[in-house]
Amino acid sequence: MATGTEDHLHPPSRIARPARALLGTDVVAVPGLGHLGPHEGPTLLSALLSRLRS
Repeated sequence: MATGTEDHLHPPSRIARPARALLGTDVVAVPGLGHLGPHEGPTLLSALLSRLRS
């Protein structure tokens, strides 16, 4: 799971524990992105997804 460090609706500190408990996954905090990460940094998120898939 990924969220932006500037996401004030779902900040990394708020979703890390539920992500581990409910999904069994860690949270990647993407520097500088807010709540609309796919619109704010599409290239950055694409690179992150590519890295996670390999």
